[in-house]
Amino acid sequence: MKSDLRTKLEELEIRTSELEQHDNQIRAHVIKLSERLKSICIQGGINSSTKRFTIEHFAGGEEEIYGYLLAGEDGITLTYRSTLDDIKYAEDYEADARDARIKPDAWDTKWLRTIATKDRLEELVSSLSEATNALLQGRAATVESVRSAAAGPTAVAGERLTAIAGELSFGRVKSDFARALRLVAVDPPAATTAACVLLETTLKHIINKLNLETPNDMQIRTLYKPVAAEFGLKTGGAELHAISNALNTVIQNIGSFRSGSGDAHGRAPGQENASTEEADFVVTAAAAISTFLMRRLAMHQEIKSTSPTTPNKMAHTSISER
Repeated sequence: MKSDLRTKLEELEIRTSELEQHDNQIRAHVIKLSERLKSICIQGGINSSTKRFTIEHFAGGEEEIYGYLLAGEDGITLTYRSTLDDIKYAEDYEADARDARIKPDAWDTKWLRTIATKDRLEELVSSLSEATNALLQGRAATVESVRSAAAGPTAVAGERLTAIAGELSFGRVKSDFARALRLVAVDPPAATTAACVLLETTLKHIINKLNLETPNDMQIRTLYKPVAAEFGLKTGGAELHAISNALNTVIQNIGSFRSGSGDAHGRAPGQENASTEEADFVVTAAAAISTFLMRRLAMHQEIKSTSPTTPNKMAHTSISER
């Protein structure tokens, strides 16, 4: 009898020692996991938690301790409170209702066995993964939104303008556009003036390139006339003629808008200045027209170089052919 009891006690001691070793190993692994999640959460600026679960239930059913696991910048922590706390806080609104928080190295062994289960830890990591994916999707949408705003129509038009101006060695056109683009956000009235300057610079470069007679009047609509005539923009069908007239109207109105809402002639008290949106629109339009005219020039030069004896073939070339 004594021998049987002694054997059972020895076996029990061995089992409890093994259980203690397992508990220590689990705690050590949870602490390592906590450090990894801490780095992830700090790097990503994220946190997440498990669903609420019961940590300990006392006999009689009058009290239980419940909580959830949280992964954040402190690693893994257990946030908990008791049902008696709930009653206390419900009766005393001035009481401190904050939940208690403890890290894995301070978890009671009995709690450790309830908390550090495979399913519970997987739930925490999965919850963090879902939060990360949701944040990534949101940030990706934000990146696209900001990219679209930053690379709006003005910037897109600028890519084409810069490319053709580079081919023609029109460095001043590129710098004038860069200045107009820079001023849109910081000084809209100045940007509208710069948009008009961009067109004037483009037209003067084209006039010089083609050895056309320079008008005495340097107004933008006057500069456009010899260029339009040389490129044959007034010829063609009714639709092309209408487009040419509309283009002429846009160019003139960019000049008029510069005079009324820009800063070319100073700013009068109470003057209604151009808004950022209006400036962006005007700069975009000027860039598009400037790009079209330079592309037309490149085409004009190409035709003249291949058919030097044929006078002004551009007069018979539609806009859509470029």
